[in-house]
Amino acid sequence: MRLKIYTGRDVKAAMTKVRDDLGDDAIIINVDENAPGGVRISAAYEPPILPDETEAFEETDGPAPISAPYSEESLSSSLRFHGIPGALAKKIEAAAKSSDAEDLDHALAAGLESLTQFAGFAKAPAKPLLLVGPPGAGKTVAVAKLAAEARLRGDDVSVFTTDLIRSAGVAQLELMCDKLDLLVKTADSAQELRYLLHQQDAPALQIIDTTGVNAYNIEDAKRIARFAAQSGAEPVFVLPAGIDALEAAEQAHIFASLGIKRMLVTRLDGARRFAGIITALYKGRMALAGLSASPYLADGFISATPLNLARFLLSKPDPARLGIVPADDDLRIQKGASA
Repeated sequence: MRLKIYTGRDVKAAMTKVRDDLGDDAIIINVDENAPGGVRISAAYEPPILPDETEAFEETDGPAPISAPYSEESLSSSLRFHGIPGALAKKIEAAAKSSDAEDLDHALAAGLESLTQFAGFAKAPAKPLLLVGPPGAGKTVAVAKLAAEARLRGDDVSVFTTDLIRSAGVAQLELMCDKLDLLVKTADSAQELRYLLHQQDAPALQIIDTTGVNAYNIEDAKRIARFAAQSGAEPVFVLPAGIDALEAAEQAHIFASLGIKRMLVTRLDGARRFAGIITALYKGRMALAGLSASPYLADGFISATPLNLARFLLSKPDPARLGIVPADDDLRIQKGASA
């Protein structure tokens, strides 16, 4: 299912927009009569998929196709633009060349698939999901997005948080989950979290938000390991796009040592260079589980596929305008430029 937002001066006006756009099959998720400017309605719908169009639809669950033919020079320029380390870039280029793909995005997808793993979440994971990562990574929004997707599928979901340090952390999650008619449960210890997870019949999905982790602080690492072990949850690394490539690789390696096997990438819309994503996946030997390119719940996560990841890399900049990355001299601020 997909989620769309409609606004109007009153409920009738907003509902008219919903029916005109989605028809009578729309499912009303939430009606906010106190939204700025009037009424805001969240509605879900199921896009029609014809039997012979399934594959094409799956490929468009993400960035638009790149209409550029494959060439070694174009691929090399794109990898340099993102700052992917030379040795790793050469491995990607070699795998792309051996794939015999004619399009640039499919060639890069083949190169990425040869070095990284892709594994999205099952509709009913065997374990609760414990989202961990550095402060500001977007864990709270990621929790709410996963919960929204579960609700749209009609699955039962429970949301928990251990992020009781930030004064607005719980309030932010509660505000987003309120729109989904979900109650957020808080736990200030691993023991309390375990109790909350097991005090009722487990729903199809249990998602846990956590306090930001300093990967280089041993006490932070021990805390996350303790929460994961005692709760029985699967820890999932949340990485914000745009982070330095070496920094991302180091953090992924540290989190992988805690038993983390999957990674969610957030904030793709707020970054231009994605070398950190590639180095984190490669160094941490983690599987990519999902991609987020928007802070809005309605947009959800984008499927973690080699082709979607390739298209994100190629979309910045437009392959038609790819060129050699400027030399350091070209990037220097000239003396007196600000005078």
